[in-house]
Amino acid sequence: MVGYKCPPNESIEFKSKVSNNLIVAEIRKKSQKPEQIYSLIDILIPGAKKVELFARNNNLRPGWLSLGNQLGENYVGWKNTINCDECSKEVSAGNKRYKSKIQANYDLCQ
Repeated sequence: MVGYKCPPNESIEFKSKVSNNLIVAEIRKKSQKPEQIYSLIDILIPGAKKVELFARNNNLRPGWLSLGNQLGENYVGWKNTINCDECSKEVSAGNKRYKSKIQANYDLCQ
């Protein structure tokens, strides 16, 4: 499935008559998409920013934003730490965190 989003008062080139309903390609690694998919998307929406959801390491491509929870060991150690703005202690995952509706980026622990 391919979709596109364009801000108001901007335009994006979309070549709708390029699509195919059938792609013939050899079987690759688990969840690895055929190269023809990427080429087809580049032709459909030339010059556009591209995002791949549910990406894996074997699907990473230059110029694409790849999002997925199985990106491999490069991302296993990454975590977003949140510190309490009152006591400066880290708010551990699974513990309650209170966010301000008035002040942006203001977090409190229990």
